[in-house]
Amino acid sequence: MRDYTRRIFVAGCISALSFTSFAQSQPPAPELCLVTVDLTNTCIVVWEKTPGLGIDRYVIWKDDGQGVFSRLDSVDYAEYSEYRDLKSTPDKGPVSYKLSYIDSLGNESAQSAVHSTMHLSLSIGTSNQMQCMWMPYVGFNFEFFRLWEGSTLNPMAVSKDSIDSKDRMIEDWTLDMNSTILYYMVEVDHPVGCTIEKGKTKNYNNSRSNKSGIATPPDPPQGIYEWEVNQPRLFPNPITGTTINLQVSDVTYAPETVRIFDLEGKTLAVFRPAAGTLTQTFELPEQLPAGTYFIIMETPAGAFTEKVAVSSF
Repeated sequence: MRDYTRRIFVAGCISALSFTSFAQSQPPAPELCLVTVDLTNTCIVVWEKTPGLGIDRYVIWKDDGQGVFSRLDSVDYAEYSEYRDLKSTPDKGPVSYKLSYIDSLGNESAQSAVHSTMHLSLSIGTSNQMQCMWMPYVGFNFEFFRLWEGSTLNPMAVSKDSIDSKDRMIEDWTLDMNSTILYYMVEVDHPVGCTIEKGKTKNYNNSRSNKSGIATPPDPPQGIYEWEVNQPRLFPNPITGTTINLQVSDVTYAPETVRIFDLEGKTLAVFRPAAGTLTQTFELPEQLPAGTYFIIMETPAGAFTEKVAVSSF
């Protein structure tokens, strides 16, 4: 707010006119309700409309994988308050979004808080158990995780319920050995659910991760699998210094992108390894606290997730 005094000259007379100018503040941020992943591994962004604000359209913002959000698309207020990101790749790692809106006067609001999808990765243990490891949902609080599995993507059935919200990994020892491929996903319930309307009503009550599948292991176990030999290897683990080494034996498994996440799903660092290099060393983020972290390595053969421990320097 600013006070102004303007002098006006009329027929040789001077008159002073005082007035106050009010600076227009940015409209408040909307709330993003949830993001989830459908059966085709496509991300869906969901929000509930806020009436009475003169909103013309909503704007969806997407993280480029390095913490920088760019405008992705917009949805008119009259349409369903959901957006399907057809170019999303939740099978490679968590995908993060924000939301804003533009009102009828062209003013754009602040951006909402970040919401990120869960990311699930699979591996086979030495005793043929399935090792399921995931990155958590970011955007709302939840009570527990739920693990789904199946021999097909649809239908799938709940395998483990009420997994502690602090857990990031579980082993499944009850595999269907008659299946060619085993599929899994994790799910969390939204505290109150999301309702969107346009003539008909849609309800979103939970968020789901990517659907991850892996070939059923032989029974009994037959030693080391090819992907176990060739998959990227990180060392040392635990990490005791300021660097970590990456090594692969086959360029097909050489990572194109390496991302470090904390246990809450926050991206801490992104590396772009040189193409065709079998061994590289990366500097860790400065002052990385001691603790447990996830490293996701995106390769032409798929995404690999490894949990690493960082000791005090």
